[in-house]
Amino acid sequence: MHRLSDAVREETTARDENIALFSPTERQVLHLAWREVHVALARKSWLVHFINRLISAPPRLPLANGRLETLRVAAVLFGLGKEDIGDSALADAGFSAAQIAALHQLFGSSSHSRAAG
Repeated sequence: MHRLSDAVREETTARDENIALFSPTERQVLHLAWREVHVALARKSWLVHFINRLISAPPRLPLANGRLETLRVAAVLFGLGKEDIGDSALADAGFSAAQIAALHQLFGSSSHSRAAG
């Protein structure tokens, strides 16, 4: 049990260090992306998807700030397992290599399988 608590503490510390690489506004965008990923992963059946489409709001509009929209889209793509997409767009938007690596750790498929399971 002690090993488990140490592992959780280490994972929490690593996550906090990754999150600290982003500004408060960028953290809010990451929070939005995290929610989008979990909603997308929850829509497993065609019936749930169909009902959601009937009662949902119109499709999500892009963020007004292009740099933040790039961050949001890349985080969602990483969270949906498309980790090979987005790195160059993030670099072009001015995100550092450390921030891009942090996004992979925060939104990578292994982090979502733990959160969903």
